[in-house]
Amino acid sequence: MRPLEKNSIPLILKNDIQKISQRNKIRICFHPQSPKECCGKKKGAHSVSKSPFLNAITENGKKNVIEFNIRISDGEDTCKEKSIKSVSKFYGFCEKHDTEFFRNIEARDFEANKQNAFLLNYRSTALVAYRYKENQEHNQYIIDRIDKIIEYNKTEFKFSDAELIVEDKNGLICEEIREEIKSILNKINPNNTDSRNSEKFLENIKEIYTSYLLNIKKRYTSRQETNTNYLTNTENLLNLQKQMFNTKKYDSFRYIYIFYNEKIPFAGSSSVGVYDKNGKLVIVTIHILPINQNNESKNYILLTWLSDEESIPINAIKECAEQEKNNLLNLCLTLSFTNQQNIFCTKETWDNLHCETRRKIETVSRENSNKQESSITDDCFDFSLNFSPIDSDGNVPFKLAL
Repeated sequence: MRPLEKNSIPLILKNDIQKISQRNKIRICFHPQSPKECCGKKKGAHSVSKSPFLNAITENGKKNVIEFNIRISDGEDTCKEKSIKSVSKFYGFCEKHDTEFFRNIEARDFEANKQNAFLLNYRSTALVAYRYKENQEHNQYIIDRIDKIIEYNKTEFKFSDAELIVEDKNGLICEEIREEIKSILNKINPNNTDSRNSEKFLENIKEIYTSYLLNIKKRYTSRQETNTNYLTNTENLLNLQKQMFNTKKYDSFRYIYIFYNEKIPFAGSSSVGVYDKNGKLVIVTIHILPINQNNESKNYILLTWLSDEESIPINAIKECAEQEKNNLLNLCLTLSFTNQQNIFCTKETWDNLHCETRRKIETVSRENSNKQESSITDDCFDFSLNFSPIDSDGNVPFKLAL
């Protein structure tokens, strides 16, 4: 495939779309007192702590885990195996504040207390805000490039541009439009200059592709509006948490640690948007926290949210805890995979999942990458982890939080 020339149509190539986030990574510090005392150096920090959580799911010296793709292009895999050094990273804090602020949840000896629950919740909210800011840049990049292509088509469109449109490297075209334009090109005699530059053929191709691009732009503009609303809501939520930290008043911060003595082979934190009984939107974050301390396995599911109400906002979790305790872990993992998908496991764990469970996760990944919003499923995936949570008295320890 030949590269695009300077005087050719300014297409968006597939490689461009895949590299947008890497090229334009946002650098910001979400610390409650930022920009005060920020060191200036933005650190690629883990959204899920390498120590103790990611390290706890690896075995036999292997330091790779599966990362699930949050923005999938056609032909891309839904998940990739990567080193734990590189997964879950985002540039949401300066190096100084990341080191100082999250020291306790990066510690090898993690304690299941309120302070650490707040820090985990804060970092998860910061990650969501960061991703919405990334989405904002991504959407605007696509919109701006579409405008450039349409403007180019008005005055400079030529036969060689039509050929470029149908090439595989074009990142903004569907197969139906590609084939439609190809069928027109096939009617043109390549040896006949008059035929190649026929206004009728070129105008037809230009009209088809421009109409397609306008529909794509409409879709991305709608995404941008939705994303902006999500970003505003998330920033408001983050500001509430900043206020809590700065005033040391945590009255509306809610958390629940659910303890398991069997190993949980996943680690992550994913946010779920739900409405409480008063119709108010509540963001519940599900933290999957496997810990291996002194060869002893300690595993927690941590639920965190902000609300004046003490009851758990997700009815499915409440009902599962009361009636199907041994299915609670499966439900929390399902909610994690069907929402933010900031969750990790080893390749061995992934390969050992039932093929139907893997298919459902891959389907959800593609659906979520297209709509950019959370969903709650009534269909609990089967992770084959059917054991009950316990506390020191052998009960489900929901009393810890309320």
